Amino acid sequence: MKIVHKEVLTFTLTSDSGEIYEVNLATNRPHGWCSCPDYQFRQAPRQKHDQHDGPSPERCKHIVMVREHMVERLIQTVIDARKTAAKENVRQAAKNRAAVPEPREPSSHRPPTVSALQQPPSNRPPPRYPPVSGPPTGAGAAKLNRPVPHMPRLGPRKSG
Repeated sequence: MKIVHKEVLTFTLTSDSGEIYEVNLATNRPHGWCSCPDYQFRQAPRQKHDQHDGPSPERCKHIVMVREHMVERLIQTVIDARKTAAKENVRQAAKNRAAVPEPREPSSHRPPTVSALQQPPSNRPPPRYPPVSGPPTGAGAAKLNRPVPHMPRLGPRKSG
C-alpha cells in the first residue's frame, strides 16, 4: 500500500488492487475515520455504541497502517534531530577548542618590570613635606603627647 500525506492528520491510501481510501485521524478521536467499507459498516457502528475515550481495538487495517506510518515518521524525526544536535555539538566543541589557547609550560623567566628610575617623569610637583612613616619619636614626641591647657579634658564626669 502507498500512503500519501494530504493535510494535517489526513492521508490517502492506495491499495495493491488500486482502490483509494481516505483516512483522517483527527475525526472521531481517538479512533480515527476511514472511507473503506470495513470501517463504514463494521467498525463505525461498534464505536458509536462504545463510548469510552481510550484506544479502540476496532480499527480497520488502513487506520492501523497510517498510525504506524506516523509513528515511524516521528521516530525518524527524533533520530534525525539527535544526529543534527550531535553534529552541532561536535562543531561547537571544535570551535571552542580553537578559541582557547593551549597551555604553555611554566617558565622561571618573569617579564621585565619597569623600575622607578625607568618610569617616565610625571607632571606633578614633588611633595612639600616628606611623608610621615610612623608616630613621632625623640624629644618632640613628649611635647605632642601632653595635654593642651586651653582644652578641657574629655571623659566621664565626676559626680559629687
